[in-house]
Amino acid sequence: MQIRQHILAAGLLLSSPVTFSSSYGPAPQALGHYGSLTASPALVLRTPHGFKMLADPDTASSNVAPKGTAQLKAAAVSTENILAVRLQFPDLTAQSCGTSELETTLFAESNSLSSYFKEMSRGTATIQGKVHPEVIQVTTKPDCSNPNDPQLLWRSVSTMANEAKNLLNSRGVNVSAYNKFLYYLPAGVCVTGYGDGTLKQGYFSGDWCKSLPVTVHEFGHMIGLNHASSADVQYPTMSQEYGDASDVMGYSNYPLKGMNAINKIRLGYVSDAEIVTVTADGQSHTISTVSPPLLDAGKPVVLRFEDLQTAYPIFLSFRRPSGFDSGLAPSFFSTLSVHSLNRYSPSKSWLIANVAVGQQLETPNGSKIILESITADRAVVKVTRDGVQPPPTNVCVRSAPSLTLPANLNLTAGDSQEVDLQVRNTDNAYCEATSFTVALKATSQFFGEFTPASLSLEAGESRVVKLRLTHLSGTGSLSYAVALSGHPSGTKETTASVTVAAAVDQCLRNAPVLSFTSALSITKFSTKELNVTVSNKDNSYCPETTFTLGLSPTTQLSSQFAPESLSLAPGESQTVRLALRHLSGTGSLGYVVELSGHPLGVKTRSGTVNTLTPASNVRGKFYSACPYVYLAWDLPVSAPWSYFRIYRNGVRIGSPKVKYYRDLRVTTGLHSYYVKVTDSSGNTSLRSSKVSVNVTSSTGSCR
Repeated sequence: MQIRQHILAAGLLLSSPVTFSSSYGPAPQALGHYGSLTASPALVLRTPHGFKMLADPDTASSNVAPKGTAQLKAAAVSTENILAVRLQFPDLTAQSCGTSELETTLFAESNSLSSYFKEMSRGTATIQGKVHPEVIQVTTKPDCSNPNDPQLLWRSVSTMANEAKNLLNSRGVNVSAYNKFLYYLPAGVCVTGYGDGTLKQGYFSGDWCKSLPVTVHEFGHMIGLNHASSADVQYPTMSQEYGDASDVMGYSNYPLKGMNAINKIRLGYVSDAEIVTVTADGQSHTISTVSPPLLDAGKPVVLRFEDLQTAYPIFLSFRRPSGFDSGLAPSFFSTLSVHSLNRYSPSKSWLIANVAVGQQLETPNGSKIILESITADRAVVKVTRDGVQPPPTNVCVRSAPSLTLPANLNLTAGDSQEVDLQVRNTDNAYCEATSFTVALKATSQFFGEFTPASLSLEAGESRVVKLRLTHLSGTGSLSYAVALSGHPSGTKETTASVTVAAAVDQCLRNAPVLSFTSALSITKFSTKELNVTVSNKDNSYCPETTFTLGLSPTTQLSSQFAPESLSLAPGESQTVRLALRHLSGTGSLGYVVELSGHPLGVKTRSGTVNTLTPASNVRGKFYSACPYVYLAWDLPVSAPWSYFRIYRNGVRIGSPKVKYYRDLRVTTGLHSYYVKVTDSSGNTSLRSSKVSVNVTSSTGSCR
């Protein structure tokens, strides 16, 4: 999902029926995407209007799309370290996917996010990481409440992710070891799937965690890909935002399919040697399929030529049913796929048409593309450029700038070091100068001063920028990132590693640790006491720190800490007594403990209390004659309750309204049972204590 802006399209008029790739669902009349293809001679796709683009004049750029393929090249996926985290909220806790299910979707050897990019990149991309075993409770939810504020959702999920990262850090997770984050949310929030290319984070709710195509699609946004769109020939003023059915960045449904030629070029999965630029008139060119594995590595798999009237690069390729491309519609295996960029949305790829054997695609300036023949592995394409002059050379071609940082920097804790950064403007000579700004990405481990912080570079010019990097916290292998902004292609980010050695006699600050039982039961309008442990993690050369404890403002609970303030020497821990009193509300109520006073800022930890008393004295017994497991328990002291939820091995199996239950669907083996209490408003208690029952037989006569 991305915030949808202006939908721009290429208009095509047909002089006869032709195969055209459209969106999933019913195909437009005479455009059967899944229909059979015939080699009908002299079928022509004409574009008398040119690739007409209709755009809001306030947003449409007047710059011509850059020529060539250089502007396509994004930073290729090499090694990505992913941390996947399941989140819950005080009022939404149900998780649709467990740890093992997510590990399979993301990192399994086959049919996973990792195996997908390994296949697309021909083994050059590595997707690795872990799924955090705990479910992390946060207080901030995705917010889609104001359609007039398109940034509201982005701000809310960013706040939610930062809260989750702070909680993970407080639990000893080295968040800085990962460069991509996937967050899985309960059903009921306003986000289904959302990939954020700025913060390199993805968000999924409910059962969307089970969808590998959606996972790959949103990860594509995280690494800089936009939607794979298509033009709709029936409606020349519109487009299909997700209409390219040959690419996972189009509609993300099953079966999962590979990537089109443009997106493979963007990620560096097709090399320059495998792209042939067509300049001569009337020649036939043989290309191999772009589907993996490539039959002849380094040989042509993509034809490219420039439409001079509109300045759109056009890319020709074809696919075969191998690997993830086996999920494509059959029509893609017997036609030539024609993709293009356009001047208003250069980050998108556009599927213009699928050309069958004997058909001809005519571009606005009179160039013609004819598919002469096609087999499972080879296609022969003729391009005729009647009356076309050589491409003009006085066109501005924008390319992402380069930013080079020193490698393997060594620092002593608390020290500063001045290093040289190299900034280069890689635009061609027909572009204006660009004003750049360099800044250190936000981090608690380093502080950076740049000289100069802003600079103007002519096309092709390079300059050295001085960075004084000062260490603030942490030791060992650390990293920092520098952002170079100001270029039309977007912000360029480069990361470098730093090895920090601990100083022999220098104070090294580390975030303190808060620990307490985060889920408790409480009787309405009563007080519950718990122990809160505060640990000072500074090294022994730091002075002692005076901490103050408090509860984030809430109308549902009041608090009293004893003591409220405490002084701790480095490495020292102390237990504080917290009395929580219930004031209002029912069900699961969230609260946040705040620890202030440390130089690195306020430390927080979330907890919940539940006003429903769990069932007690749960008993279980196996009866082999039937067989079944009989469960019984004592009624909770809090009232009113409505019904009970019975769980076997963590899976809900029944909802009786009495204080006993017979589990008739047992299998042999040791089973664990527990009970939760639910009131008439749907509030649910914490689980009861578990009881284990050994089932020795699963056959009987009284089922």
